[in-house]
Amino acid sequence: MADLNFKNGTDNVLFVKIGAPAAWVAVACLKTNSWDGSTDQIDTTSKCSGKFKTSLPGDISWSFKGDGNAVDDSGAPSKASFKALSALHKAGTTFPCKMVGVDDPDDIIRGDVFITALSLSAGRNEAVAFSATFQGTGEYFTTPEA
Repeated sequence: MADLNFKNGTDNVLFVKIGAPAAWVAVACLKTNSWDGSTDQIDTTSKCSGKFKTSLPGDISWSFKGDGNAVDDSGAPSKASFKALSALHKAGTTFPCKMVGVDDPDDIIRGDVFITALSLSAGRNEAVAFSATFQGTGEYFTTPEA
């Protein structure tokens, strides 16, 4: 039987490039982060298609999501904490974002994004947390920056 070596999700971190001068910073202390992609379908079903629908691939969309604490890993407010993300959301700013394996810089997905959803929660006896959705605009890449 093959030895299965699973990659620990803790080693994939979401970064945004913000500030002046612009620099890559981790998006706070995330508990989860993800990338999602989808392709619209162009319906080509006709009377000649018979019983089964037919379609072609259409536009591609993609996004990152992150949920975590509104602090960095030292417990201090992060450069990319809720306050900074809120300002980017409010301004409708487009900025670079990437999810990268910290132990493997070639394990990457990146592109330009803007924030489409942002929430803040403060439960009793819980860390203040936030959730953000970063909508991709244009092409995404699975290679490091040139």
